[in-house]
Amino acid sequence: PARPCDRCCGGNQPTPSPGTRAGGRRTCVRLLRTPMVDRELASDEVAGALTLADGSEVAYASMRGVVRPTNEDAVLVDVDTSADVPLLVCVADGVGGEEAGEVASRRAVEAVVASMRGGRGALRSRVRGALRMANVAVIDAQHHEGARMATTLTCAAVVGRDVVIG
Repeated sequence: PARPCDRCCGGNQPTPSPGTRAGGRRTCVRLLRTPMVDRELASDEVAGALTLADGSEVAYASMRGVVRPTNEDAVLVDVDTSADVPLLVCVADGVGGEEAGEVASRRAVEAVVASMRGGRGALRSRVRGALRMANVAVIDAQHHEGARMATTLTCAAVVGRDVVIG
């Protein structure tokens, strides 16, 4: 499997973040070819994996669908061992029938990260609040951009053995 590296991987990093944070420093993730990804990736697709300090592995893939010519997903794997939520994983799938699904998915993931990294309190409440903030961010973007947009959103926050999925 790929390991975190100290320099750019040719621009094929998770979105919207310019890379994955590991050990408090920005790093990017090398592409991983697995049976799940058995072809060359297009410029708007991403797949990768990283091994965490405890030996566990996180893998992700975001591919184009069969109907639309572009990928409107936003994927984030945020590892920060110095944070109170050391692992945050998000995937948002922009709704393809809308004008700006890629904007909605990116804004939703950005809002979750900002809310989770800046918040305090019980993990379950923080995830719930982060999802609400993502909803507000998409609605705000819709008004600002003047375009219809929507996205799905799933995130997982991991602290020790506790995992909250929302």
